[in-house]
Amino acid sequence: MIFFSYLFAELILLVSFLLMVAFYTLFERKVMGLSQSRLGPSKVLLKGVGQPFSDVMKLLSKMSLSRSNEEELWYTLAPCMMMIVSVSVLGALPFYFFPSYQTSGVIIMFLLSVSAFWLTLSGWFSNSSYSTLGACRSVSQSLSFEIPLALCFISLFLISKSLSVRDWGQLELTVLLVAPWSGLILLFSFIAEAGRSPFDLPESESELVSGFNVEYGGLLFTLIFLSETLMMLVISSMFSIIFLHQCEGWRFVLSLFILTLIRPSVPRIRFDQAMTAAWLSMTPTAISAVFLSSMWS
Repeated sequence: MIFFSYLFAELILLVSFLLMVAFYTLFERKVMGLSQSRLGPSKVLLKGVGQPFSDVMKLLSKMSLSRSNEEELWYTLAPCMMMIVSVSVLGALPFYFFPSYQTSGVIIMFLLSVSAFWLTLSGWFSNSSYSTLGACRSVSQSLSFEIPLALCFISLFLISKSLSVRDWGQLELTVLLVAPWSGLILLFSFIAEAGRSPFDLPESESELVSGFNVEYGGLLFTLIFLSETLMMLVISSMFSIIFLHQCEGWRFVLSLFILTLIRPSVPRIRFDQAMTAAWLSMTPTAISAVFLSSMWS
């Protein structure tokens, strides 16, 4: 009985976040419009509220390109697995009405690493030069930014003596007092793992048309879009839990607004600049955070 109650609660959480994905796209476009002195979506239903559902119907009406039998499996499986990984990360988060896994930090780190694998496969089996370049960028970016992210997780473990994200949230401002720059490293590493601006280099429309997903359309592209946006909400939840103590109410909205505001405020950087920042700036700084955390503990 307890299992079914927990499963039902997880389904409610998943449906809630999928609805949030729909309205987050509207929220993001409104924020970008206001930042550029535009209205944003305002035509569908009342003040553009129906825009997300109109976009979904339009996406699903598009067709996907067919592939040979050998490539069709991986070409189709990759977007599905990207969505499953995003949902799995969501299930590992310690919301206040769910029990927390004792190793949720390790689970989330593992799932974030796995997501890059499926993104790479989606680009490789698209049989497009732009998709292949986007896949190569995804591998490099994921490997580069996972190192400072893992080091920050180690810092949190050293301070809290726990691998649970819920226990990391109980630290409140301790992390910022020990290593105040760890917050920025976590923020930028999360954004890079999600592939959001200014680290949306695997897509990079001005260079690679649409990057790894240029050959996708219809339902498969919808799954890719859902997984990326859902990962953005997951990252906002993580940031809210670790640095604002809880993931509810104004804390979650504030972290989501900050991450959304970065997109129209910060231009996309070059790929070599991203790699330089990851290896020569963020990684040494994260190592110093681990050193200070070990001294604190």
